[in-house]
Amino acid sequence: MGNTITPAIVIKSRFILNGQQGKKTAKKYIDYIGRTQTKLDENELKSYQDYMSDSEKSTGLFTDYSDALDDKEKEYIKNIFEVADKQNSVLWQDVISFDNQWLKDTGILQGNHVDEKKLKQATRLAVNEMLKKEKLLDSAIWTASIHYNTDNMHIHVATVQLKDVRARGNRKQKSLDAMKSKFANAINDRSLENKQLNSFIRDKLVAYKKNDDL
Repeated sequence: MGNTITPAIVIKSRFILNGQQGKKTAKKYIDYIGRTQTKLDENELKSYQDYMSDSEKSTGLFTDYSDALDDKEKEYIKNIFEVADKQNSVLWQDVISFDNQWLKDTGILQGNHVDEKKLKQATRLAVNEMLKKEKLLDSAIWTASIHYNTDNMHIHVATVQLKDVRARGNRKQKSLDAMKSKFANAINDRSLENKQLNSFIRDKLVAYKKNDDL
């Protein structure tokens, strides 16, 4: 029986057209992913943003410009998503999940410590690469959060448009592939930096100490 190869990164994507699941779809999604309640009613989209920032599941919401939204910033994002709703924006939902061993190999996961800053930066590069490929950079806004409530760490990303609103939500597969590739490269670049740093410490500093009479 052969060995099973587990992908290092998996991106699952879907989109919801405004009105497909009721009014204010985008804002409800923000509520759902940022909820503070422990239990989740899967039929209640209005709590989705709260779900994303649940302290027992995630470290809270982040965006292209902030690593951690405070209550005022979160409310601002909710209002933006509500405006997008009124403009009949498509709501794009992406989930980026990881193989835990890969996170360990790249230095992102070390014991109980997670390099969240690097994950957030990789998310920014990946999402913006996808938006660039889709020609959405000038019209879209997104928010995301890192989640720990499953066996595999994952990141929720929610995206809407504020102008030049598309009638359809389909995105090109090559755009999603570019998103995945950008994320992997961002993390692997850090892995290379860690190897170089470890090599420097081992070969230079350790050797120096061995040769130091003191």
